[in-house]
Amino acid sequence: MAGVLLACAGSQPQRKTTAAAPQGKELICEETPVTGSHIPRRVCRSAQQVKEEREQAQKERREANRTDTGNNL
Repeated sequence: MAGVLLACAGSQPQRKTTAAAPQGKELICEETPVTGSHIPRRVCRSAQQVKEEREQAQKERREANRTDTGNNL
């Protein structure tokens, strides 16, 4: 039953908007679903933060794939 709930929670689309930050930098805001709630959570980050998080996630995936491929005996 828990697997069904998790699958449903991740299927809702994310809404992205932009907002002006105090120093004139643009923020990217996303409304992401929260498991067990009908109220989405709004998360705002700068374009630089989004870029850094994306690059870090890609780096971690590459490292995970590199270590996984060596153990397929």
